[in-house]
Amino acid sequence: MARICMRIGQVALVVAVWAGPALAADTAPQKAASDFDAASGWRRSCASCHGVDGRGSPKMAKILAVDVGLLDMTSAAVAKMADADLAKVIGEGNPTNKKMASYRAKYKPAEIAALVAHLRSFSTKISEKADAADATHVENEKK
Repeated sequence: MARICMRIGQVALVVAVWAGPALAADTAPQKAASDFDAASGWRRSCASCHGVDGRGSPKMAKILAVDVGLLDMTSAAVAKMADADLAKVIGEGNPTNKKMASYRAKYKPAEIAALVAHLRSFSTKISEKADAADATHVENEKK
């Protein structure tokens, strides 16, 4: 009897070691939207058309037979759009350009909002670089 109990204990230990990580993964809580990495989401789903820096991919513009400006998320036209409108385009696709797919099935609303915030950051970075270039130009003129 002791031998049977010892064998059951050994089998249980093997099962726990082997299946433990898989069971833990199944019971692990889902990542909250606040844990969503928008930069990774952008690179995974958006950068192929809109570019890593948001300025649009000339190669993809050629493939899609559109002007690269249409893919430029740093443009004045995009800057004028409300965040809700950008989120709607990401979630539902672009009604005037069917080449922009819907990402509603892939991303939760909070994740789409994070993608919008991420694409807004491109304009800020460009503006900061332009301001720095202007400041350098002004300093050079003073010399």
